[in-house]
Amino acid sequence: MLAAQQRDLREQLAIASDRDRDRDRGVGLGLEYARPRRGAADDALPLPDDSVDLVTCIAVIEHVERPDILLAESHRVLRPGGKLVVTTPSRQAKPVLELISLRLRLIDPAEILDHKRYYTPTTLRRDIEAAGFSREAVSVRRFEPGLIVAVASA
Repeated sequence: MLAAQQRDLREQLAIASDRDRDRDRGVGLGLEYARPRRGAADDALPLPDDSVDLVTCIAVIEHVERPDILLAESHRVLRPGGKLVVTTPSRQAKPVLELISLRLRLIDPAEILDHKRYYTPTTLRRDIEAAGFSREAVSVRRFEPGLIVAVASA
């Protein structure tokens, strides 16, 4: 009896493990081909035009040399109705980030020193619209102290 219970438990764990792996890969969520992008964020994306539903740039845009390329490539690969989600620290967050990284060492100073720019809601909106997103399709808001969130529809 104990052996049968152990075998059942192992089978349940294996099924749960497969289910978790599939969930992490996006299987069953329409995300079967979702893959994190590694490499320079301002290089051309190795994807065809109109091929993805969602592009996320979570604390990325402030680190890239050419945000115009990043945003234009995001616009190019998004299907009609697809979404671009961008988060970035605001200009007002800069002194706080420098304090907690350079003085207090609560976060890695290299992370903050790598910031190429800080945005305001207006400058982030301007850059997203310049990449081809229409004004009506772009929503930019402050979120929490020091963070800006933008959502744009292709």
